[in-house]
Amino acid sequence: MNVIDEKFNEWTKGLNPLQARVNIFRNIRDIPYAVVPSIMDYRRYTDILRVGKGSCSPKHFLLCEMFRRLDLPVLFVVYPHRWDEIAKIMESIP
Repeated sequence: MNVIDEKFNEWTKGLNPLQARVNIFRNIRDIPYAVVPSIMDYRRYTDILRVGKGSCSPKHFLLCEMFRRLDLPVLFVVYPHRWDEIAKIMESIP
């Protein structure tokens, strides 16, 4: 059994589909945030479970995999994030 199987079973055991979905979300949300360059590669997102921390992208890929195991459809949507625009907005706030 791999780490994804183990965590999926741990996070969903004895739960109905809605409870399982919420518990998976909460467990992934609660993984401490950190930028870990080695797991930014989409093929290494499962390492977030070994490292115990990670940023948005690995968490999104992990959530996707877990939700797919619950037979939930997953659609990735990507929006550009412009740090320079955020900085300008923050500077204009009194």
